[in-house]
Amino acid sequence: MQVLDDLFPSKHSIANELYIKTADENYIVARGCSFYSLETDFFWLAAHCLEKYTKAALLLNEQSGKEYVKNGKKTPYRHDIDKLYENIWPLAPELLQERLMCPRELHGDAYWVEQTTADFIHRLRKYGQPDNRYQFVGYVKKGQDLLKLDQVVFAIRRARPHHR
Repeated sequence: MQVLDDLFPSKHSIANELYIKTADENYIVARGCSFYSLETDFFWLAAHCLEKYTKAALLLNEQSGKEYVKNGKKTPYRHDIDKLYENIWPLAPELLQERLMCPRELHGDAYWVEQTTADFIHRLRKYGQPDNRYQFVGYVKKGQDLLKLDQVVFAIRRARPHHR
């Protein structure tokens, strides 16, 4: 395992440059889109940033970000953020939330919809999929979507090792 430990700084640098840095940029722009009611781009960029964060978490935890094994066969992830999230869950279940929590300041807000993290990610996948750039699917943007995206991003960013 010494070889893997010696390669960790290089692997971390590559994952940071190719995935995390660009995911951060997508996340920041998705937040801006939310503020300016650019919903199509919000969903597209939110799904895209989660894809990059989850792939980085997998890579940094010695897992493939390209494919997973299903029924003994290698299956590509492509842009399946549902499957990516499902496969990072075992890496840090203590950091990844089962349910998205209503912020204290909003408790009692009649508009907050309780939702599991997996269900929210599924919504982002549905509304942020490439075909929806042309409104083939449509979307329903909720006021809480940005708060939920924040929670998911912060949890996934913690699910990767920072050093060894």
